[in-house]
Amino acid sequence: MLKPVHFFLLGALSAGMGLTASAQAPSPAPEPDSLGVASEPDSLRLIKGFGLASITEPDGKTHRVYVPAGMLGFVGMLPFYRREEEIRAFGQPWSISVDKVQTMRLRGVHYEHMVVKGKRKHLLAARVANGPVELFNYTEVTNVLPGGLVGAAVAGAVLAGTGGAGIAERRWYVRRGTELVQVQRTGFIEQMSAYFQDDPATVTALIQQQVHYPDMLAIVQAYNQHKLGAPGAAR
Repeated sequence: MLKPVHFFLLGALSAGMGLTASAQAPSPAPEPDSLGVASEPDSLRLIKGFGLASITEPDGKTHRVYVPAGMLGFVGMLPFYRREEEIRAFGQPWSISVDKVQTMRLRGVHYEHMVVKGKRKHLLAARVANGPVELFNYTEVTNVLPGGLVGAAVAGAVLAGTGGAGIAERRWYVRRGTELVQVQRTGFIEQMSAYFQDDPATVTALIQQQVHYPDMLAIVQAYNQHKLGAPGAAR
């Protein structure tokens, strides 16, 4: 039992190295919104490191603004520009509290404000795995990554724990149904063994310490594959 579990999780981890954060299907281009920004489907285009994002407030209002594309999550304040002309002028960006942002979609990546037991955590985390269990990550790095590398960084060395240089803080959140749970470093094995108790293979890998806190992406991918019976990770 041990050997198949070990190789299965390693396979999921290797697959995760090429996984981009979970994306949603592009939507048709609507009319300019209340900020006067001409909306368009998800765009990979960058302007001086900023990409066009769709932001939804807690009350459901939506806006299109340009935000930094090289961030693995946002905490406290979210810097933004309203129009391309502001970016090209390279003046001081505007900013908004992340508490006023419920969800955000940037370059195909879904970000969400983490709310645990009704308490807002004052940060936007990226969804990096989707399926029976969703996995969200916030990673604070000492250097901003180029926008084009965000997907690779989220899925690769930064999340999988094979790198880690420049990481100041990393947080994981899992969600099954509607309940969001923050993964704890202290008591990690006990907490996650209970959370994944309906999957003996995952529990065995945890108890035998084949996987650890940095390996959450591989753990969730393996669990979702077991539940879906699919050869690849849920998207």
